[in-house]
Amino acid sequence: MRSVSPFTRASYAGHDAHDGMGGDIQIKMTAGHSVAMYAECVRLVVFRVVSPEEAEIVYDGPGAPAWRWRLAGSTRSRFTVRLQF
Repeated sequence: MRSVSPFTRASYAGHDAHDGMGGDIQIKMTAGHSVAMYAECVRLVVFRVVSPEEAEIVYDGPGAPAWRWRLAGSTRSRFTVRLQF
């Protein structure tokens, strides 16, 4: 995984941080099997809480596949992406 440089403010549409190569990253965390998204993102990183002290990365890749699903199946401004792992 590439390093992440300073974070932007929370819930910024499209990204929460920047990687060291100039790319934007949307970071999501869940204790279940879904995350909510408000805008398209270039790269999506999803963490799942597995205990009070630990989280694991369950997705680190392009955000476009989730956004395309949203455009095909939802008209709400916020939508849920179901994770399979």
